[in-house]
Amino acid sequence: NFGENPATATITFLTAQGEVPGPQVNVAPGQRASVNAGNYVTSFDVATRVTSDNPLVVERSCYYSPAGSGRTLGTCD
Repeated sequence: NFGENPATATITFLTAQGEVPGPQVNVAPGQRASVNAGNYVTSFDVATRVTSDNPLVVERSCYYSPAGSGRTLGTCD
């Protein structure tokens, strides 16, 4: 059943230069995991593919700090 089993997610970043392997993340039932794309790619022009051995929900959150603002802003898809 959905959400009752752990999931192993494999993350791949899709860039203009090709695919960039990301981490493999273990997610326990009812828990979450975060991955900082900036640890793997340097371009803002990137998509992310997530595959998993069990169903899970994926959210894309983007955070940024405008120069000189002293604030962190974000958006979520």
